[in-house]
Amino acid sequence: MKMKIAPVSGIYEIREVSSNTAYVGRTCNLRKRKAQHFTALRNGYHSNKPLQAAYDASDEEAFEFTVLEYGNSDELAALEQRYLDSGDYHFNRSNDALASCGVGEAHARHVGMFSTPWGVFPSTYQAAEASGGLMSQASIWTHCKRPDVAISKQAYGNSVFLQTRYSEAVIGDTWEAIGFGFNDKNDNKQEKEEMTNVIDFPIRSENEFEDLSLSERQILICKIT
Repeated sequence: MKMKIAPVSGIYEIREVSSNTAYVGRTCNLRKRKAQHFTALRNGYHSNKPLQAAYDASDEEAFEFTVLEYGNSDELAALEQRYLDSGDYHFNRSNDALASCGVGEAHARHVGMFSTPWGVFPSTYQAAEASGGLMSQASIWTHCKRPDVAISKQAYGNSVFLQTRYSEAVIGDTWEAIGFGFNDKNDNKQEKEEMTNVIDFPIRSENEFEDLSLSERQILICKIT
């Protein structure tokens, strides 16, 4: 009897039983994600070519979809990275949890600037490169997006960056306190839209424009451009 899969977020794997080769992924809806994968495989258009080839050489009964663990959507990338780091998932085309997603599901792109103790970067890839290998993209993403979380003893013990740069006295501080954060461009865009919506009437002549104050003119120019 097959277990019913709930429509919740978590980490899953698709494993070819005979070869013990597997793919690991993350999703905000496990039930929907399973359906997306197997629909693509059945119809021969799955974006993961090795997985598709293995499926075509056997049948659906040769594969198992397993929920590995449940998690909040904002921690899924870090959880998936942990599985990828094990080296056990040979169907995955990348060992980076933040690489491009496969068929059917595009994870939200976070457009903005990632602040770290060693600089500010437009992507976690650039931040990870600049760290000199001390932090992975997934770790940077997690700590920049959740900077108010306190650094635990376990986090300190698992972080090469923290052990290299700080003593254990940093345990208990927040990630924000040592320089991590995220400036979301979408928030700035919303603020601009709210500002430009202050004026919401048509300007029909040059005289009407001249009657506006300097600040009102600037807001109107922003609104129409």
